[in-house]
Amino acid sequence: MAVIRKKIFMGMTDASGKIYFTTPLDLATEAFQEWLVDSGQFKWASLPIVHVSCDYFQPLERYDEVDVHVQLEEAKTRSFSLSIELRKEEIKIATCRFVHVYLDESGAASPLPSRFREWLETKLGR
Repeated sequence: MAVIRKKIFMGMTDASGKIYFTTPLDLATEAFQEWLVDSGQFKWASLPIVHVSCDYFQPLERYDEVDVHVQLEEAKTRSFSLSIELRKEEIKIATCRFVHVYLDESGAASPLPSRFREWLETKLGR
């Protein structure tokens, strides 16, 4: 599991100062991408999102800090799913699920390379 801390800024909120409904999805996506790039691995990988869902439990306000927990949920032949939980001081704010498909250099859906699968399972496994 990877954990990345993010801060809520004004542009992430609506007029009431509460997070806009897409903000947890944006934070989850950014956290996974930051982790992937910071790891120094697989910068070449094309991993489009083909499915997303999000459940909301508590609001966030501007300048709140949130921990984004990224965990591998499942790795299939050509895709993998991530469970991403946003927490503020251990209070669950939102839970998101992303399904990514692996594309090869030609842009076609392809089997996950074994090295990539093993790396995901090692770094983001339960």
